[in-house]
Amino acid sequence: MELRETIIYENNFEASNNTIHWDFIDNGCNVENFIFNFYDYLTWKQDPNKYTNFEFTYRTSVEHFYPQHALEGHPQLDATTGLNDFGNLCLISRGINSKFSNNMPKAKLDNFGRGNGVDELSLKLNEMMDFVRQTQQWSTPEIYDFEKKARTRILDGIVKGSINANIKKV
Repeated sequence: MELRETIIYENNFEASNNTIHWDFIDNGCNVENFIFNFYDYLTWKQDPNKYTNFEFTYRTSVEHFYPQHALEGHPQLDATTGLNDFGNLCLISRGINSKFSNNMPKAKLDNFGRGNGVDELSLKLNEMMDFVRQTQQWSTPEIYDFEKKARTRILDGIVKGSINANIKKV
């Protein structure tokens, strides 16, 4: 049974003991798309006025912000250094994915940052680009820092959603 089916059918749309199995989420390109959409929803929900031009659209390609195959001269990350962690992943369209290629995060920001099609990008990717814009950095420490904040946002969203949900159970 897939993760989303477990949440829906076994857990009746509720978080069980407010625990998230991060091994399903820190799973590189195998992370379920709905996790990214849920994250974007929670981000949007925090301040809808900040994201007035954002639209939830069809995005199906999981992208490593720090690339799987770093360009020469840059460190190669792996599973032990945050490469496949949720903090380094985002959901984008296939068209943008082919343009991202193996570019480093700073190059991705320079080519696709705010003002260059921001409405087409996920809110998570925009937050990651904002981080790079502010710090000029994106490697293991930044991935772990972003991951910590993302985990808190997702867990808070689940806990609040469980408390506030008005879902009719069949």
